[in-house]
This record gives sequence, structure tokens and C-alpha cells, in this order.
Amino acid sequence: MSPLTLEGETLGKKHRHYNTLVKTAATAVTYNLENIRYDDDDIDNLFKVDVACARRNVQYILEVLKGSDILYVSRALRHSVWFLCDDQYAYIINPRHLHQELFPQMATKPKIKLLLQIRLHLKNSDRAEDFF
Repeated sequence: MSPLTLEGETLGKKHRHYNTLVKTAATAVTYNLENIRYDDDDIDNLFKVDVACARRNVQYILEVLKGSDILYVSRALRHSVWFLCDDQYAYIINPRHLHQELFPQMATKPKIKLLLQIRLHLKNSDRAEDFF
């Protein structure tokens, strides 16, 4: 994939162009998400994370959470609140699965960020009781 170039004179126009590219890639059937490569530009990797969040690609988001770069982990958590709150993903976002499957593969700082996002956004009282 060629490096992503953002058009626009101002930061706002560049953001607008970036968001248009994300929406186009998220709806395009032909766009294939590649794994994050840490030697690529940050904008390219953030683009992949944003497309995965827009497509609700749970497996890709889980791989990002297991990654070593806190920038991508933070972006994935910020743009995938649906993943933390939606009851259809309760089999993943529950204390047993997190502690046995996901947390052993994550660094400490992303674990703390994930737990904070769960605490802030989880509204289902039964699921929240399981955590806290």
C-alpha cells in the first residue's frame, strides 16, 4: 500500500479529507485491511485502525489491543466504544475472558486504558457488577 497523503491547506481540511478516505475505505468491499506494520507511517496505521473501527472488525481491534504501540491502542479504544458496551460482545468483554485470554498478551498501560474505558462507558449494570 502506498503512503497516505492528505490533501488540504489547513489542518481542518486535512482532517476532512482523512475522514472522507476512512468512510470510503470502510464502505468499499475491495479494501483489504492489512496488519499494522510498525515501520510504516503513523497516519497509515491510524487509517487502518479507523477503518477497522468503522467496519466493526473485532478481530482486528483485538490484534491492535495486543500491540505494543499505545498510540494505536488509544485510537482503537476511543473509536470502538460500541465494542465495549454492546451486549453482543459480552463474551469478549467480561472479567474472565479478559484476565485469561487478553490481558496476558497485553502490556500494562493498554490494560489500564482498557479498564478505564470499560469503567467509563459500560452502562449495563449486571455487566458492570461483574467487573467492579
